[in-house]
Amino acid sequence: MSIATTFAPEHSGAASGDPHHHHDVELLNSILKALDAVGHPELRGLQVTLNRGVVLLRGRVPSYYLKQTAQTTILPVAGVRAVANEILVTSRPEGTSSR
Repeated sequence: MSIATTFAPEHSGAASGDPHHHHDVELLNSILKALDAVGHPELRGLQVTLNRGVVLLRGRVPSYYLKQTAQTTILPVAGVRAVANEILVTSRPEGTSSR
């Protein structure tokens, strides 16, 4: 699985003992498991950025259906407060060539 993940802590010390950071790590794992369980390989290449329950999705998928599927898969995950879906719909998934 090659899902890119990042954290955007509000305070520079968040990685060193902030309980919100620990919660985000657990929440991120739940989000990644949910995306993987959908079974669409295109969703595994998405970038998931998480900050205190707010999820930012970025990447490319070949259809609006998959863009919406990513969002609707994440919304019911316990702890997700909001989803910003910046996924781009393209004719080819990211990382593939036309050759």
